[in-house]
Amino acid sequence: MSGFAGVLAAHSPTPRLTDRSVSAGATFPNNATAELEFNTDGGLNTVVDNGTGGVVTSHFPEWYGFHYAAGWSAGTHYEIRCTVQSGSAPSSGSAAIDTWLALTSAREWFLFRNSLGSSSGTWLIEIRPTNGAVVASATYTMLAQKSSP
Repeated sequence: MSGFAGVLAAHSPTPRLTDRSVSAGATFPNNATAELEFNTDGGLNTVVDNGTGGVVTSHFPEWYGFHYAAGWSAGTHYEIRCTVQSGSAPSSGSAAIDTWLALTSAREWFLFRNSLGSSSGTWLIEIRPTNGAVVASATYTMLAQKSSP
């Protein structure tokens, strides 16, 4: 192989993940949302919304950089799973937990807080080739809190 395809083959890129913390804080009457969004292109968006507008931070490459750089859909051959290690489970509306999901669509898990107090959880994210063994994993510490003015 020659050219860019040869470089990719020689480097045998594999998925990787990085431990991260995502925290959102809001003051009543606003709500707080802390979110992870794994995209089909190999990137991760973390979203922190304090109720007045979310701040999206893109992490490229997060889980499969070479595919993103080449403009390929990295998710075609991979699956992702979120497992709650401790604390709060992802809020209603998030992707399913404890099950392998194809990365042919973006997968989102988030904590939403609409009442005073806080919700926090530690989640294990794993990626594997379709029906294969886990090739990347990381722990994500999530926090959404709402306080009085």
